[in-house]
Amino acid sequence: MIQDIIDGVVAALLEAFPGVKVYTEQIKQGLKEPCFILRLLNPTSEQFFGNRYYRTNLFSIQYIPESRTDAKAECYDVNDQLFQALEYITVSGDLQRGTDMKGEYSDGVLIFLVNFNMFVQFSPELDPMEELSVENQAK
Repeated sequence: MIQDIIDGVVAALLEAFPGVKVYTEQIKQGLKEPCFILRLLNPTSEQFFGNRYYRTNLFSIQYIPESRTDAKAECYDVNDQLFQALEYITVSGDLQRGTDMKGEYSDGVLIFLVNFNMFVQFSPELDPMEELSVENQAK
C-alpha cells in the first residue's frame, strides 16, 4: 500500500513538474538540480473496528531549486504549485486526498509536508472446507 502511495505522489509530481527528477531512494552522488526528494516519515496503523485499520502516512517532499541567486522565489513558486498538485493523487486506481499540507523554506531548500491518511481493510485468511456432508429428513 505504501509503495502505491509513493507511486501516486511521484506521478503527480512528474505531471505538475515535467522534466524535474524525483528521487525516492537514498542519493549517494550525482544529484541533478532542480529535483524533488520524497521520504515517508513515521507511518502509523491503528486498529479501528474489526479488520479495519486507520493508516497515517506523512510524506516529506524536499525541493532543491535550480537557481542559487533566486532560490527563495523559486521555492515559493513550487510550494504554491504543490498545494494543487498533491490535493488529489491516484492510488491503486482511486483518488486519495492529501491533507495537512504545509511548506517551509529553510537553508535554500523547500520542505513540503503532506499526509495521505486512509482506512484499509484486511480479510482474514480462511482455510476452505474440504468436505461437507448434510443429512436432511422430511416429515
